Amino acid sequence: MNKVININFQGSIIPIEESASELLRNYISSLRQYFAQEEGRDEIISDIESRIAELFLQRLKKGAVCISDADMKEIMSSIGHPNDLEAAEAELNDKNEPQQKESVHSDNSEKKRLYRASNNQLIGGVSAGLGDYLGIDPSIVRILFVFSLFAGFGFIVYIVLWAVLPQKEIKWHNNHGRRLFRNPDDKKLGGVAS
Repeated sequence: MNKVININFQGSIIPIEESASELLRNYISSLRQYFAQEEGRDEIISDIESRIAELFLQRLKKGAVCISDADMKEIMSSIGHPNDLEAAEAELNDKNEPQQKESVHSDNSEKKRLYRASNNQLIGGVSAGLGDYLGIDPSIVRILFVFSLFAGFGFIVYIVLWAVLPQKEIKWHNNHGRRLFRNPDDKKLGGVAS
């Protein structure tokens, strides 16, 4: 049988086995060493201690007489040891660096590529694709194509782009600026003028 002592932990009196109390002391000490260089380390340690106290109280409310070594080891493994935290942090950094480089590379290559829009098309999706590529509203590109029809070359350019450009679903980004809409309240000329 292990000796049981009462400790004041985070404002609560906790009955705990003496060996479990020693495990708790060593665990908190190792956390303090791990977070020694972190900004806000006292707050981090306090939060972890508060969580440990909550877990202690949950076990005691469920009918445990005291916190045993097994309870303490289970709590430590659920929160994580500093060695586990270092390994997880290193693994996370290793995973994020290539993804960040790939995502930057793929974003740049996607922005430079011209597509026809499969999800915002009136006739073929060429205007929506050009609008996305140029970062302007597709309605402006459509208007320009209509004006170029009167100049005589717009129809041919549109057909060639329609035939050549691959189709892709394009998401509208907020960084493209303003969008043109018809005003549903002021419907003179169908709301276009307002």
